[in-house]
Amino acid sequence: MWQRGPPESLLSCAQALCDRGQTFVMFDWNDLRYLRALSVAGSFAGAARELGVKHTTVARRIAALESDLGVALVRKGGEQITLTDAGLDVLVHANEMKVVSDAIERSVARHQHTDAVEGLVRVTLPDTLAGYFVIQLAALRARHPHLTVNVLADQRVYDLLGGEADLAVRIADHAQPELVERKLGVVAWSLYASKSYVAARGHPRSSAEFASHDLLGYDGAALNASPGAAWFRDHLPDARFVMRGNNLLQLFNATILGTGVTLLPCFMAEREPTLLRLTAEAFHNRTIRLLFPADLKRVPRVRAVIDFLVEIFERDAALFGGLPVQSTDTP
Repeated sequence: MWQRGPPESLLSCAQALCDRGQTFVMFDWNDLRYLRALSVAGSFAGAARELGVKHTTVARRIAALESDLGVALVRKGGEQITLTDAGLDVLVHANEMKVVSDAIERSVARHQHTDAVEGLVRVTLPDTLAGYFVIQLAALRARHPHLTVNVLADQRVYDLLGGEADLAVRIADHAQPELVERKLGVVAWSLYASKSYVAARGHPRSSAEFASHDLLGYDGAALNASPGAAWFRDHLPDARFVMRGNNLLQLFNATILGTGVTLLPCFMAEREPTLLRLTAEAFHNRTIRLLFPADLKRVPRVRAVIDFLVEIFERDAALFGGLPVQSTDTP
């Protein structure tokens, strides 16, 4: 009897089928790429964008894979696509094959005896840090003109060991033991308002004064766990907010436009000339970590990006750590 779970290897799986006299199913292994992309995107259109093909190509390759395997792999509900139980079983092995494929590519790269910094490096960051990183890329490209960097900017935790990205910059207080970790610095938060807002409404300096101002709050699981939300809970538990946002860029832009007062990461706000920092104090430092699989640090193109990230975060340590670069006086 077959038991559910991954085979020890593809070769042992094939041998087991032959030993039992069962038909060995032939299919195009490349079609598993389409299944993996579809499982993440949840739609043919999303998978097509991820793979750089037409959505009809994704649908055709999934249909071919279903035909070859003789089972339904996907379930369609409007525009949303989910995997059947059989599809989920196949996805487990498809992900294992992807890990092996990436390991082979990295292993071969180490034996190509080249120090050339060229090719693709995929870096995942939170969207706020991605904005900082992107403006540094011109300097990286000047050093390594044959290097291509894919910036994956969202809150999703990409699977580095599964080959979804090469490097991850994450703001987290815990390590991930199976990956190599490098501390890049800390992120401090402080209180900000636009200079136009302070000119019109005054400069609050105490919790009681802040309570009488227009406050911008946070929504959603990620921001409700942020240092900004923690400060409001600790200092103004009964705060009334004129706006809430589930994205820091929303709150950043609203603050620039004079909508109200809020806490922002210092690295975002300190370089914005229209904003005024309301206190010299910085709150709730959180660690910025660089994570990557151990074997990638020997690949020249990845090593170049690692070194560049370490360099720019060391250079801007004061900015991220919340040391004021603007006056905290009212204009």
